Amino acid sequence: MKKLKWVIRFLELVKWGMIVLLGWGIIALMVSDEPVMNLSTSYVALDDPETEENLERLLKFGDYQLLVKDYDLEFPTSTGVKLASATAAVLVISYLFWLLQLIINLIKSVRAGKSFSLANINRLKKTALLIILAPILMEILQQVFMVYFSSLHDLPEEMTLRVGLELEFSVLIIGLLLFAIAIAFGEGLKMREEQE
Repeated sequence: MKKLKWVIRFLELVKWGMIVLLGWGIIALMVSDEPVMNLSTSYVALDDPETEENLERLLKFGDYQLLVKDYDLEFPTSTGVKLASATAAVLVISYLFWLLQLIINLIKSVRAGKSFSLANINRLKKTALLIILAPILMEILQQVFMVYFSSLHDLPEEMTLRVGLELEFSVLIIGLLLFAIAIAFGEGLKMREEQE
């Protein structure tokens, strides 16, 4: 039971550490006077074949060719973009906070000797659903940010923003497996109640 106590303490530390880091990160973002921000490589694409050819020609060194598959885009920082970034960070950290709290409550219940209870099965199901929904909600959040970004900035003709669904299937599978375990525990609890 001491191990569970240490696990709970560690998760509590992580949970509150995320809040502190979020606060410092938002403060740093808002007071930063950096003139540019960077947009993720997976959302920027070159659309002009001539520009791509020129880039390839510049990156040829004798018999060696450097290949560039992804591009970063630096763009002027604005208060709106900073607020949008801060809002996204708050949403993600809140989501993780909720997930960690479910896991902490589950471990506390196990530590109290109530391992196979309906409350724990429901916690497992909620945790599984949060894990399953995480990549979907992250993608929605990123798409909303891209729409907002494109309303603020006009990209050069040679560049476009990629808008596509890129789900993390490994996370979905983990969530589905956890949900299956929760269902199995629920059935086990029903069988135990019927025998008593």
